[in-house]
Amino acid sequence: MSCEKENEGNSYSFDSCSEIPSCWENEYNESCYKLDFLGKKECVFVGFITDLHYSSIGSGYNENLLRKGIYEASCVLNSLSKKYQFSQIVFGGDYIQLSIDEYKGQTQEQGISCVKDALSLSMWMNAPTFLLRGNHEYNYSGTGNGFGMTSAQYYAFVTSHLSKDYVIDTPNNWAYYDDQQSKIRYVFLDVIDSKKNESQYTWLKSKALATIPSDFSVMFFSHFPLVKYSSNGDCNTYYSDLILKCKQKGVDVIACVAGHLHADKHLMENGILHMTTLQAGFWTSCRSEDGQVYVHQENTSNQSAFDVLAIDKKNRKIYIVRLGLGNDRVFEY
Repeated sequence: MSCEKENEGNSYSFDSCSEIPSCWENEYNESCYKLDFLGKKECVFVGFITDLHYSSIGSGYNENLLRKGIYEASCVLNSLSKKYQFSQIVFGGDYIQLSIDEYKGQTQEQGISCVKDALSLSMWMNAPTFLLRGNHEYNYSGTGNGFGMTSAQYYAFVTSHLSKDYVIDTPNNWAYYDDQQSKIRYVFLDVIDSKKNESQYTWLKSKALATIPSDFSVMFFSHFPLVKYSSNGDCNTYYSDLILKCKQKGVDVIACVAGHLHADKHLMENGILHMTTLQAGFWTSCRSEDGQVYVHQENTSNQSAFDVLAIDKKNRKIYIVRLGLGNDRVFEY
């Protein structure tokens, strides 16, 4: 598939994909070389793609520009999930890119169509896949009937395809998943602002963290970071005390992974690794910890970005294999 493909008729429909885009071929082959090597180290593979920021068809944005990179990156992630046995794939939220101020004609249906597109992308994948909610989904309010998308509508869409292996606090959007082979519990938190959700806090304390098998590790995913990276950075620190207590009780905490900041950052707090990753969407980046403000580039693999997290439990390392814009990283935990 050519990276110059226009596909004007359906503006990069997310219905299906079976090819590696030509401009991603070198990137794909290089990543396979890295993953082959890491597979020999018995690493556990987790896919993470966040802040997709694509528009719905008819939104008024440059649809091909915003949707093209996401389509291509998802094709590559889909192919990798076929080639390698991923333990989990996580979509980190912020699928909707609709400006309330600039385009007053947007409707509730356009916002919902973006979420349906995210669900379609997730269903391509050949691994258990969870869709976190971002603040764009939480904040979106269209001008059609119903004026916006309720939390219940979002939860209904994104949990409809999940297997019974996900333990969901219905009707909410927080859940956990136990991978019996890798012995990792993945905890998915619905964190889209800086407020404390008492129901989620109670669930995390009494259910998700209280029932971890003694031989399991645990890994957390959220849209907002669970730690403050800078004085003016968005975060939600209300759940950090529970995660620290979990670690103090002897549970192996691998990392807390988030999006939202549009930057590659990491921080060790109380011996717990926190990290954020660059946004997949063709949108404005913030300064990453290497000092770079990454700029997406059309018709190249740098039009998007996502990661394969290779978890080396034996040596307590996470190798972050970046596909697209940005660089690989390695952290100890």
